[in-house]
Amino acid sequence: MKDFSASAGGRLQTFAFGSHTTITPRLSARYSVGEHAGLHATFAGYQQLPPYIYLLAYPINATMSPMRVTHRIVGMDLEMGASQMRMEAYDKEYRSIPASTEYPAVTIHTMVDMVGEQFIWLPMTSNGRGNASGIEFSDTSRFGSRFQIQGSIAYSRAKFAGTDQVLRPSNFDFPWIVNAAGLAHMGKGVIASARYGYASGRPYTPYDLADSIAQNRPVYDLTRVNVSRAPYYSRLDLQLRKEVLARGLHLQLYGGVDNVLNRSNFLTYAWMPRALAVNPEDHVATLWQTPIFPNFGVRVLAR
Repeated sequence: MKDFSASAGGRLQTFAFGSHTTITPRLSARYSVGEHAGLHATFAGYQQLPPYIYLLAYPINATMSPMRVTHRIVGMDLEMGASQMRMEAYDKEYRSIPASTEYPAVTIHTMVDMVGEQFIWLPMTSNGRGNASGIEFSDTSRFGSRFQIQGSIAYSRAKFAGTDQVLRPSNFDFPWIVNAAGLAHMGKGVIASARYGYASGRPYTPYDLADSIAQNRPVYDLTRVNVSRAPYYSRLDLQLRKEVLARGLHLQLYGGVDNVLNRSNFLTYAWMPRALAVNPEDHVATLWQTPIFPNFGVRVLAR
């Protein structure tokens, strides 16, 4: 059965800070090719003020405009037997992005955000821009009443430019992302589950070693904003759980292992001061995420 539907709307917003008024549209359409397939498309605009923490950092920052983004999305849904598949492509155009007035390559999306460091205060204007586009395929399949598998694979690029108008990978530029999860009912209330995740290594801005060593503090090389990339991320988790009733309580017992493969997943680079480093290469240390780790406990569920 073929069917077509469409909707349209808009949003009127006012922001007391800066006395901004914005109007953003949204259009969507869906065409059902049959009972088990459909096509859809969406066009939408959004506007939002930068975080107040940046707006209040310097007097010039208070003059920044709301950030703007335009979404264009097309996709397809397909049901085949026990599988429900979805493919979607998107393109997002960003305007009026906060950009540093002192460092042409730096925007709010490429600013260094390392673990354990404070916010970086910079004078900013709304002269940055960016683009994010990609395609994603996902599937949910059921095998009888006992087994279910979900998975997705996505390829995307996200790049932003500061006042120099040169597009560079943003902090959220992960070209490949793969996720898979499975669940199995083992009987007697026992459920086994597994989850695997993979992602391209995240981009980062390296230190300017010469200046850093001379000043005995981390100084970033702003001629190479997000040009380096960490190793890829990979993690497999396994878990068993069982629900029981004990003295009127509904409990869920669970136990498993996180990062079963004991993968050394990158967390961040850290600067080692002169007192902790002898050779130049010792000044940069690599910090890793949690290694293989047992995970077990009890949850009290609402009845």
